[in-house]
Amino acid sequence: MENMEHNTSQLHSFLQKSIDQYNEILQLMASITRTDKNPSIEELTITGTQILSKQKAATETDKNLLAFLAKSTVEIMDEKKIAKRTELLKQVLELNKIITPKLTNIKSLMG
Repeated sequence: MENMEHNTSQLHSFLQKSIDQYNEILQLMASITRTDKNPSIEELTITGTQILSKQKAATETDKNLLAFLAKSTVEIMDEKKIAKRTELLKQVLELNKIITPKLTNIKSLMG
């Protein structure tokens, strides 16, 4: 029973960390897509670098989460956290479609 509680706690921890990371990524992405602010190339470069760094960290968390799930027998899933994480991933993908062309255009202007 104690091992199951530990595994459940670990799962919740992985999910919360993932949710927090994707929330941070979304906030940075949203700062680029805001229509009331026209960020400078320097601000975009800094924000872009921060996004890439946070995406790299989120990828590591996701790898750890998937590895944990692959070897785990945890039956108890936190459906709310899983749904929240899934929704955040969808939002990241949608914003990625919007900002990628903007950043590509800026990069070509700088090059």
